[in-house]
This record gives sequence, structure tokens and C-alpha cells, in this order.
Amino acid sequence: MSVFVLDTNKKPQNPIHPAKARLLLTEGTAAVFRQFPFTIILKEKVLDVASNPLRIKIDPGSRETGIAVINDDYRGQQIKNNLESRRAIRRSRRNRKTRYRKPRFDNRTRAKGCLPPSLKSRVHNIETWVNRLCRFCNIQAISMELVRFDMQKIQKNSSFQGKPGLLKRIQKQSKVPLKDAGAVNTTRWDLFRTLKKTGLPVETGSGGLTKFNRTTRGLHKTHWLDAACVGKSTPEKMFQIDKTVLILKADGHGSRQMCRVNRFGFPRTTAKSTEKKVKGFQTGDIVKAVVTSGKKVGTYTGRVAVRKSGSFNIKTVDKTVQGISWKYCRLLHASDGYSYNTTC
Repeated sequence: MSVFVLDTNKKPQNPIHPAKARLLLTEGTAAVFRQFPFTIILKEKVLDVASNPLRIKIDPGSRETGIAVINDDYRGQQIKNNLESRRAIRRSRRNRKTRYRKPRFDNRTRAKGCLPPSLKSRVHNIETWVNRLCRFCNIQAISMELVRFDMQKIQKNSSFQGKPGLLKRIQKQSKVPLKDAGAVNTTRWDLFRTLKKTGLPVETGSGGLTKFNRTTRGLHKTHWLDAACVGKSTPEKMFQIDKTVLILKADGHGSRQMCRVNRFGFPRTTAKSTEKKVKGFQTGDIVKAVVTSGKKVGTYTGRVAVRKSGSFNIKTVDKTVQGISWKYCRLLHASDGYSYNTTC
């Protein structure tokens, strides 16, 4: 994965190879500006160099979205589950005639074009990263896959034509889920209008064109390579500087729930504190802890969960280390609602 570069005025320059970035950091001519996505800022003013125009390409999916930046992975299901859980607790308390759970008046109507929170989250996540990438590199155009799934063709199993008995038995046992296709169909135009608001030219392409571009260039099937092959603007020859891929997961900024509840809907914890930060850290920060004494001697890097006592939990790639004092922790990346991981 290329490294983004900013000049002394925080103006985006051409992305560079990771080896070049390590050399600049070793020589002291650059400093780390942001950990995820990895961005460096130059310490000395450079001559005005025309940066190459780049294009963001987006392959929106129902569960994962591929985003690629070329030189010319949602939180929707989690939100839906949280809303259903809250609704179940709310209705349970109403049915048991407990306090503070009176039903609302049925006078609320949705505005035209309104999306439910789980689908709106998908659009907002893509919008957030388009705006961030525009700050870190010279983006001049956007491409997105504007695809529509035919629900009737999905439901119709043409491979069993002429065998009505077999088809009937299979349809009794299973139904084709349509929620993923419905999510893509519902959000595609809202996402298109959101991208148009950036003021950049937006190119659209079909799923068939994406597959044609990918197969003719000999690329394997992944979300980010599909994104790189969206639209007619795909270059004839594509070169990968580095095969490392940054995986983003939208975790949100916490919960609105004031306290945890048991399976009957009654509170089982005290109300959460209004102070999110403890000793300068908050849950969701990426930290590096170098423990020099005790049973947990070692170096740990990962997402931190804070406690008021100052004893933190750090979630690394393979395990969760509990009871690390805040004194050993150093902040690498402040919490921004996303968790990060890399893969080759």
C-alpha cells in the first residue's frame, strides 16, 4: 500500500513507495502525520511539483465496500442488530406494563428518500473516506459501480427447469435471502447523489464492465481490485506498488445506552460516566504499550479499552491483554470511529 505525503502546508503530494517513506523518516526530513491510513508530512519546503491527478474507485457491496485509489470492508448489519435489540427490550417493558415505556403516537412519517439507519451508515462511511482521501492525495475524479440486482431473477432458479418436483422440495427447505441485494439497490442512487456533492466528476460503470476489466487484466477477485476496475477509465495496464491492503471496520463512537441490561430488560450496571477520557486515553484509541516489569512484560500494539482505575485492556491482532497500566501506553492513533487491520 502506498504512503500518502503532505507538504509543509498540508497540501497533498504524490503517494510514494513504503521504502521511500522509511528513508525519509530515518533521515529526519519527514514525520508521521497520521497512522491510519499511514501519512507522512514533510519538514522542509519542496519545489512546486505537479502532483498526478488520482481517481477514487468504489465498488459498493451489501456487507463490504471496496475502495481503490488509482493513478489515471459496513457497519450496517451491526446497527440493524442493535436497533432490533433495543426494540425488543422496549416492547418487553411495554408488555409488562413497566414505567417510562408508553407507546408513541402514530403521527411520524418518513421524509421522501429517507433511508433506515443501517443503510444510511453505509453511505456515510463511504462519504467519510472519500473526504479523507481527498485530503491526503490529489483526487480529481470518482468512479463507482452503479449496479442493480434483479430480484425476480434471483428468486427464480432456472437450473431446475423441467423438474418441478425437485424444485418444489428445495423451495420448501430454503428461501433465497434478498436483504443484501435490497441493500445495494436501495442505497445506490443515494450514494451517487452524495458523491456528486463533492464537486468532482463522477463516473459510473456496470458490474459486467467491472468483471470484464478485471478478467482481461488477469486480476483475481477481491473487493479492492473490483473497485480498481470500475468504469471505462480503468487503465490498460495496472501495476500494484504493494500488495498490502488496509482493512477498515466501522465501530462507531460508542453506544447511546446509559447502562447495560440483563435478559429481562432491567439495568445490571451503573450509569456510564460522562467523561470518555481516562489519563488522556479513550476507548478505541490505537496505543503501543511497552511493559517493562511484572507478569506481562512485552510490547503490545492495538485497540485500547479504558477503565477509570487506569488499568486498560489492549486488543492486539491475536488476543486481548488485560490489566495494562496507562503509564506504559503511548498513543499512536486517536479514536475516529474505525478499527484498522492490514492484510497481504
